[in-house]
Amino acid sequence: MLLVDEWETTCDACVEELPTLVELQQELQASGFTLLGIAGDATVDLVSQFLDGNSLPYPIAMSNRAVEDALYGGPSGYPTKALVDQAGRVVAKYLGLHDLTAYRNIVAPFLRADSQVRARARITRTARDVRIAWPASQPGYRAEAASSATAPAWSPVGAAAVLTNDEYVVTVPANTPAQFFRLSKP
Repeated sequence: MLLVDEWETTCDACVEELPTLVELQQELQASGFTLLGIAGDATVDLVSQFLDGNSLPYPIAMSNRAVEDALYGGPSGYPTKALVDQAGRVVAKYLGLHDLTAYRNIVAPFLRADSQVRARARITRTARDVRIAWPASQPGYRAEAASSATAPAWSPVGAAAVLTNDEYVVTVPANTPAQFFRLSKP
């Protein structure tokens, strides 16, 4: 799992967040987590001068328009994060400064040591309900919900998974207060 941090040395929020990202990298590295900093500064010299006084235990590269397009769909604000899965797909984007607990909650579902295969949920929303489905070949997951992608706590959706047409399906009412859903192994 890779978390790409697009930042800039002159961005106060970016610099304020660096100790949190360092702690996250050190804490989760053994679980297959990697952090990559992409500096949006105008010159390499600015970044080099900053790094001379601030040691970061993860690689830093320079940004350009191609990087911004690939990760974020174009220019973004600072700091912006892109979560990239093992297949190289950007699975989530986060704008702004977050604390360590939020980043743990963002990354943890992707760092399951008990399985090399992770179920990918297919979520569909209609006016009446939200359906969360995943392959029947990947049992043992439960659907969880939260009001925010960075919520410190996620809760089971309260509906049982039903095996239908070679997939597990959980259906919840569309008026549920949760706006974010994920699969988790209890």
